[in-house]
Amino acid sequence: MKIVYLHGLESNIDQKDPKIIFLNNNFDEVYTPSINYKDKTTFSKLFSKIKSINPNLIVGSSMGGYFAYLIGSKLGIETVLFNPAVIDRSFKPTVDDSNLKGAKHNVYLGKSDNVINSEKVMRYFGHAGSGSFYYTPYKGGHRVPEDTFINAIKDVTGIKEQESTQIYKKRKFIMKHIRTINEEIINLSEPVAEATDKYGTKKGGKLNKNKKYKSKEYGEVVFMGYRNDMKTMMLKSKEKGMIRTSIHNEKTMVPIDESMNEGFSEWEMSFAPMVLSGVKLDPKNVYKVKARSTVEAIKKASKEAGLSGNDWMATVTNKLEKIK
Repeated sequence: MKIVYLHGLESNIDQKDPKIIFLNNNFDEVYTPSINYKDKTTFSKLFSKIKSINPNLIVGSSMGGYFAYLIGSKLGIETVLFNPAVIDRSFKPTVDDSNLKGAKHNVYLGKSDNVINSEKVMRYFGHAGSGSFYYTPYKGGHRVPEDTFINAIKDVTGIKEQESTQIYKKRKFIMKHIRTINEEIINLSEPVAEATDKYGTKKGGKLNKNKKYKSKEYGEVVFMGYRNDMKTMMLKSKEKGMIRTSIHNEKTMVPIDESMNEGFSEWEMSFAPMVLSGVKLDPKNVYKVKARSTVEAIKKASKEAGLSGNDWMATVTNKLEKIK
């Protein structure tokens, strides 16, 4: 089995990297070039080389994910895309995005990625993508954890790891014991809701996690969870970012859904033909929902169609009509 891996804009290829060792140990032919994305000839050279290799899978991360998506779509080769820079790029590289045939794209998105917005990625592929898209969120940021990288490729290819790297196993063992020693410390680089759950703190409470509320002091916020001391709650505000505040302020917070005065209406909706996360959408299927707004109608219709999470943002509307 042959595989290609295209690294990100600010990354490089290190043969001692457990990700690269894994590829070299488990595939018959591995192409992992060091890439200068600012060279105007890079895309055409990569395309010609990958076409000659004819790999079973093209893997790309960030800017490499963008290149992998285009090359895979032009050649009809399946891809694994980690936080692909199809939007929010720091510069515009020279590429050829013509004659895209489409392919199967397995897209992995970091839940706490502050470089590439996962919702924008899904929306872009939903409206302008070529091929079918299967989304998997993972716990982490823009830099892809080693186990996520390895497990994603194993899942997509169906291979069984022939030779685990000593470096990878040793690093996992060390990190496991570091987490044990520091289990009282919340890593604020993780999403706070996940971090608080991870360390066994209060779940639920009077407020619902990840729900929007109106606060007299902070305006519109999202409740993220409680800190270990149980006296502090974490809120997320677009303007002020993460906020720590006393749990006594719970009484001043009103759920946004309950504060809306607009009544429910009945809607009919159908989706344009596409496949999202393994769900086939057909414009012949019409969904009737009760909702307060178009966005809420799309969310509910998406759920009835079998979609979950933020997949609704990548849908394309065929028909949306208020009937009552």
